[in-house]
Amino acid sequence: MCEFYLRNSHVNSPASRRLVSILAKAGEQRESRRALFALLYMVAKLTQLFKNEAFVYYSLTGAVVSLGELFLLYHLIEGGRWYYLWASTLTFGLGLLVSFFLRKLIVFKNHDWSHWRRQIFFYCLVWLIDLALNAGFMFALVSAAGISYLLSQIISNCFLGIFGFLFNKLVTFKSLKITQIASQHHHLLEEIYPVK
Repeated sequence: MCEFYLRNSHVNSPASRRLVSILAKAGEQRESRRALFALLYMVAKLTQLFKNEAFVYYSLTGAVVSLGELFLLYHLIEGGRWYYLWASTLTFGLGLLVSFFLRKLIVFKNHDWSHWRRQIFFYCLVWLIDLALNAGFMFALVSAAGISYLLSQIISNCFLGIFGFLFNKLVTFKSLKITQIASQHHHLLEEIYPVK
């Protein structure tokens, strides 16, 4: 198991090798070691994710939007006496508009507006999924687990941030391939190379 971690880890530092060798020499049960190595492998993969420049910008823009959401959430609940689920839903929705433009232009450096309908569709699709998951997380954490609404919103935002980044990177703001662009603009190709 130790060799598996070292072979598959992109964080193969002397400290991580030392930690793995100490844990391997310890006489812990096999299941505990397997779970610990799985955890170490996940930490290594998360560390690799945080080295991704787009993910860092995505996280920073998400933090800016989340701080704005938390500020508004606090004032709606404490000052306006709103029900926490309605307040959370409203702040989450307003964050959509700001985050779309920040992430399109800053994170994914996508300044092409020719496919904005497709992008906003997928971004809103992620938002709708996030909205349902956010309400579920808030209900489960606040009503069922008794955690404060602010901490619950922070926890929810962390989970939904990772999901959103992966979907938006792989689907929403993915660059279209040349063949897709050519098929969408075949009339331009026909003008250049007329078919006889």
